[in-house]
Amino acid sequence: MHSSEFDSYIIYHEEKPNGKEKAVITCFFEGGTVGFISFYNGELPRPEVLPHGVMKLAFHLDRIQEIVDTIRMEKPLFISVIGDKSVVSTVREPVGELEKSK
Repeated sequence: MHSSEFDSYIIYHEEKPNGKEKAVITCFFEGGTVGFISFYNGELPRPEVLPHGVMKLAFHLDRIQEIVDTIRMEKPLFISVIGDKSVVSTVREPVGELEKSK
């Protein structure tokens, strides 16, 4: 398992000829890149951890809205590669806690 917190992001929407990757969220922690969350049509590539620790996660395109909603509404946030699974998660939070605005 490899995991990292992230505190900011950039969303790219792409359209490439014959490309299956349609959007990418680049995740940063304290200014450094910690991972990429890619959204695909069709078969997903396996998630991977690159030699320098940056993670590449893969999700089906139909999950983009729920993941973007989680990123916009929750904190702290983490991305993880657990075996062959891509994971975007929060930490345990008390019931009824409202997120503080910036």
